[in-house]
Amino acid sequence: MPASGQAAFDEMLADLRLTDRQREVARGRIGHLDTFFRTNYQLGKAPWAIGSYNRETLIRWERDVDVMVALSVAAYWPRYKDDSRAFLAWIRDGLNREYHTTRVSTRLISVRLFLGEEMEVDLVPSFVRQGGGYLIPNGLGGWRSTNPPFHHDLIKAANVRLASRLKPLVRLLKAWNNANEHPLRSFHVEMMVLSAHRTAYAVPAWSTAVAQSLASLAGQVAARCPDPWAPPLQFIDDDLSGIERQSARNMLAADAASAARALQLEQSGRHRQAFGEWDTVYRGKFPAYG
Repeated sequence: MPASGQAAFDEMLADLRLTDRQREVARGRIGHLDTFFRTNYQLGKAPWAIGSYNRETLIRWERDVDVMVALSVAAYWPRYKDDSRAFLAWIRDGLNREYHTTRVSTRLISVRLFLGEEMEVDLVPSFVRQGGGYLIPNGLGGWRSTNPPFHHDLIKAANVRLASRLKPLVRLLKAWNNANEHPLRSFHVEMMVLSAHRTAYAVPAWSTAVAQSLASLAGQVAARCPDPWAPPLQFIDDDLSGIERQSARNMLAADAASAARALQLEQSGRHRQAFGEWDTVYRGKFPAYG
């Protein structure tokens, strides 16, 4: 068992990685979806991994693999341009004939498929957007714009600038979000961590980096979070109610204070007590002091 904050965070990062078996299952299912869509639909772009899995910020505690497929605009857009819910149901019905156990996500933007190894696929059907990006269901029957390749490249470039330490830091903050029963969307956490380090050229020791990030997120979450991709200007946290936003802010501020106390205890050599503060931050999921 670890006896320092650095060792404890290293252990947590190791525990957050997907297993080799989970990666193998994910690759196999994405490959099967590729074959299925190429065989049964006219495509603008065959299925590809997006989201945390593609950006290498997915944590094993979450285990959701996001996949996007772009359908042919010429073949299908005239039929579904006025009703994305019907489009999503049509995709779900087609997948049910192949997989039998699919369901539309609670946010009404994707179709969920059980993957095996306690993992699921969120399949996001889309159309290529004129002017760049993709159009996906917005949950209300209309459409919203997004650009997963842009977000992938943005995180990749920042991770290179920060000596490959941004992605692990994102995983540590997503672990906080998971331990607190997801007060924020995973992508929202990721974009706020990115924003907190937009001008940095180094990420400090994990204890310091997590403490600083919690404090930054507590400030950021008070305001709406714009999608860094444009056009058009839109916000990635539109589904967050005022009460939910204030609750997340309070939680982040309290845990930032606990993390600051943990740093002070570490600096004075009181590592066991510091672990107690970190365990409060991570709601009992922080490695035990040893």
